[in-house]
Amino acid sequence: MTKKKLTLCFCAVFLIISCGTDLDLELKYTVGGDISGLNGTVVLQNNSGDNLTLTSNSSFTFATSLSNGAAYSVTVLTNPTSPDQTCTVSSGSGTISGANITNVSVTCSTNEKIIFLTAAGAGAGGGGGGGNFGGISGADSFCESDSNYPGSGTYKALLVDGTNRVACTSADCATDGESEHVDWVLTKNTPYVKIGGAAINTTNSVGLFDFPLTNAIGTLGNNTYTGLESDWTTGSDCVNWTSGDFNDQGHMGRQNATDVTAINVSDNQNCRDYAGLIYCVEQ
Repeated sequence: MTKKKLTLCFCAVFLIISCGTDLDLELKYTVGGDISGLNGTVVLQNNSGDNLTLTSNSSFTFATSLSNGAAYSVTVLTNPTSPDQTCTVSSGSGTISGANITNVSVTCSTNEKIIFLTAAGAGAGGGGGGGNFGGISGADSFCESDSNYPGSGTYKALLVDGTNRVACTSADCATDGESEHVDWVLTKNTPYVKIGGAAINTTNSVGLFDFPLTNAIGTLGNNTYTGLESDWTTGSDCVNWTSGDFNDQGHMGRQNATDVTAINVSDNQNCRDYAGLIYCVEQ
């Protein structure tokens, strides 16, 4: 073989080796895994970027590929809020070692929320007048000033008035679902508990309770203002919860009930002769 041919062969081998080496350096690998328990929207990150929004339980892969030897670290940027969930990551960090990462595991669980019955009412300690809370906003403030208030968190009154707070405009929100809510206090698909942890019930997909409840919210057979009909539409509301007059009326529930009478006892009650206890819901 001539010297010229040897030189050409050497160059060809060098090019092949060089090209092979460059190809190895250019290989990229993906990072992904699976998510379970999600009931809302979560945003994940890899290495504090490459945001990935997920809305269903499935496998996932980040858009940006990484070089061999690169570090990866999967974290939760924002947790779901409707319902309120906490998502945790396992097997979420490490170093790329010549293969795609497919075993990152994200698990989401829905956070429990509290409902309590007030110890007192708007008419407590006086001559009745329990239907006058100063409106919906006044009832919300009443929840956080009551002696049963747990001491932290935002609570709102489970009261409706047809304008400022609405659960449903059609029976059980069958027509337009969640869009019928106005400042509604229950969140869909969320487990609610009493102070102390005893289960009340988990709301359905439109943010209502299906009856029976697991446990009653209260323990006594006393009535509690709600303003609700038995199908979650608005009933009588003591003039938007501003009246303590005998001639005005408000719908009530029974605090120790687990059936639908927990929100409606099938008749109107006057707005004067009751203490005015209410259910308060953690937000």
